[in-house]
This record gives sequence, structure tokens and C-alpha cells, in this order.
Amino acid sequence: VQSQHSFRFRAVFPPSAGQSDIYERVGRALVDSVMEGYNAAVIAYGQTGSGKTYTMIGDEAAPEDAASFGLIPRLTNDLFERMESRKKADVVDVLRCSYIEIYMERVRDLLSVTPSAQDLPLRDDKHRGGLWVAGATEVPVRSWSDVATVLAKGNAARITAATQANPTSSRSHAIFIFSITTHDRRAMLTTTAQLYAVDLAGSENVQKSEVAGLQMDEAKKINTSLLALGQVEYALTQGRQSGRHVPYRDSKLTRILQNTFGGNSRTAMIINASPSEDNHRETLSSLRFGDRTQSVRNAPEANVQRSAEELEKLLEMAKEELKLARQESGDEIGRLSRTVSQLREERNHWRTQVDELKAAL
Repeated sequence: VQSQHSFRFRAVFPPSAGQSDIYERVGRALVDSVMEGYNAAVIAYGQTGSGKTYTMIGDEAAPEDAASFGLIPRLTNDLFERMESRKKADVVDVLRCSYIEIYMERVRDLLSVTPSAQDLPLRDDKHRGGLWVAGATEVPVRSWSDVATVLAKGNAARITAATQANPTSSRSHAIFIFSITTHDRRAMLTTTAQLYAVDLAGSENVQKSEVAGLQMDEAKKINTSLLALGQVEYALTQGRQSGRHVPYRDSKLTRILQNTFGGNSRTAMIINASPSEDNHRETLSSLRFGDRTQSVRNAPEANVQRSAEELEKLLEMAKEELKLARQESGDEIGRLSRTVSQLREERNHWRTQVDELKAAL
């Protein structure tokens, strides 16, 4: 018996759609956000073998084929084009890349082989716009060639295995992170933003994949973390005003994606659906997950910082404005006095941090 289902999506791509079509609809707006200082993320979700890695990276068998470039290569080229276009406007951008995976509930640095890089801690930092992976390698990059090198090194370290469902099944969730710091000399401010490109491991029907031993344990961890992500999504769709607890700490995946689900990020979700009738249950489950994300509400904010020197200049400007206000009218004196006090506090805060750094060095 056939039944009909309806789902809410911003766009649907037919099998004939190319990689460029997906980027224009999904990726370009995320670059706009990052260049303005907002965190952003794009997440590929779907069962194993549904094409998530192809969507993110492209054809790994033909890495030089520009037509098959996935989101990460296209995001990279777009970022560099934007950075180059605003060099003349006294804006300096610095781009760094990290590559991590969540394997068996451990956060691994795919760019390092040291023992400490195999189980990295997660930290909260308001200056970075929220959660970050402490100790993850950050590689400065200046071209697509640099990023391709980072991507290739990380992919070589990813844990994969052949199963009956997928000959190159990812056994972990992979997250490629772009971190951009922008210094605007004219506006006297600095913005920091991160762009997460998330290739989730696919949900796995162990009866179909016929895994055993270690691969069975991996499949259980993958499915458990995806279940935790679904529980976070459900809690968020109920609304924070209801007082419902959001279980971010139930898994490393939900913890590290806390910004992207209900937090400080502009997030796009791509559902990869298998065309096989044999996979209809898993496809329906993925489509339902994607439908529910339409009800999740994030609260993105630009991550703006000011250096001690910038605060000093603004303080002097505020003092001059205060002098003029005193001469012309007393109405604005209270407001400007508070502004001066706030800037003075920020300047002192940064001076303290600089002194601490000098002492540590």
C-alpha cells in the first residue's frame, strides 16, 4: 500500500542538478555571512552511501575536475575571491583551516598524529563566537591549492571501511572548519567567524550492512550520536520558552554542533536521499529530519572584537564628542559618559590580557 508524505524544504534538486547548482543555492549565502563576521555551517545528512561526501568534496577519484567540485572547494574559491576584492578597502583577512572527525565519541585532529590529538577537548569562548575545539591544528591558507593539501591530508587520515551497504563507508562524522579573522582598519574593528562544513556519517541498518565486531561498535556509536542529534532537534522545535531541556551534552556530535543548532550560526541543512526503493525507510527518516529543521530557530550575531589600540582611539573620539556636547547641550552628557566608561573598561580588559600574554611568554 502506497502512502503520500509532504515535507517542507527551501529547495529540491533533481538528479540532473550539478554541483554548481547546489553551491549557488546553498553555499554562496554562507560565504556572505562569514565575510560579515557571522558563524555559518552547512551539514550533509542522510543514510550511508547517499552521496554526502560527494556533495561536500566532489569526485575523489577526479580531484582536478572543477565541474565535480563539491561545496568545500567552491566555498574556498569564493572566500578567496571575496578576500581579494576588498584588499584595497583597508581590510585584511586571514584564513585558517582545521579538519576534525568524531570517531567512537572522541574528537580527533585529522591533521596531527600526536597522541594528544586523538581526543581533543571542547571549550566555550565568547570571543570565538561560542564553542571551539581546543588544540585542533589550524593551518594558514592562501589559495585553493593550500586548502586541497589540507583536505587530502585529512581525508587520508579519516576512518573508513567497506560494508555491504557502502564500499567506502565513513565510520566517523567529519567537520572541515574555515576560521576567518578580518581587520577593518577604517572601521577600527576586528571580526572573527567560523564556517563548518559537516559530512555526517550515515545512519546504518546493521542488517543490511552486515557489519560485525569493531564495525558493529562503530555503527552503534554513529546511530546513537545521530539519535542524540534528533533529540536536540526535537527539543528545539518545542521552543526554549517551554523550558524544555536541550540535551546538547548527550554526545560529542551534538556538543560540537551546539552553535549550528539553535545557537550563534546561520545554518543550511542538505538532505541526501537515496533513489533506491530498498532504502525507502531510511530515506523517509532523513526527509522527516530535514522537515523538522525548518522549525529550529538560531540566533546568529556578528562576532566583533576591538583591539586595545582601536578602543584607545574610540575613547579619545568619545571624549572629544563629550566636550562638544557639554558646550552645546547637557541632554547627551549622561549617555556619552556611559559610553566613555564602557570603552575605558574594554580597553583595560584588553590591556590586562596583553599583560598576561607577555608574562606567559
